[in-house]
Amino acid sequence: MRIESVETSCRCTTATFAKTQFAPGEEGDMDVTINLVGRTEGQEKTITVSSSDSRLPTVLTLKVNISAPWAVSPQLLSWTRGDRPLEKDAAISLDAARRVSVRIASSDKTRVIARLRASGDASGQVLIVTPVLTDRQFVTPIELEFDSPVTGRQSLLVYAQVR
Repeated sequence: MRIESVETSCRCTTATFAKTQFAPGEEGDMDVTINLVGRTEGQEKTITVSSSDSRLPTVLTLKVNISAPWAVSPQLLSWTRGDRPLEKDAAISLDAARRVSVRIASSDKTRVIARLRASGDASGQVLIVTPVLTDRQFVTPIELEFDSPVTGRQSLLVYAQVR
């Protein structure tokens, strides 16, 4: 039997055989590499192998579920119009094994003051948000940027509102 072609469902996946000619009953190995940087949640990739042994190709399906290496709770901080502009916070959990870092990428400094501080837990931080004024209604995003060698750079929006 001879391996005639190997095709993958996307450029993030490569598949190669160390050898492409096999005697009857002989086994072989295929090396598969999937670049999952920047991806989370369910991922499904296929590899289609065509050989001289069959008219129909063999389709291999690879499935993986990648948990996000961070969590933010809550993602909406609210004040009532006319309240004292006291600070509120959101807990940020970071997966230390994936060496995740976080920074505030952007916020509307005319509406809120946002800062990060270390939490009591070694694997987390706290986003502290204080409205500048609470005399009018508004909703404004605070962009958090997470960076990890595993997932790459990704952003998440947390919202502050006066209602």
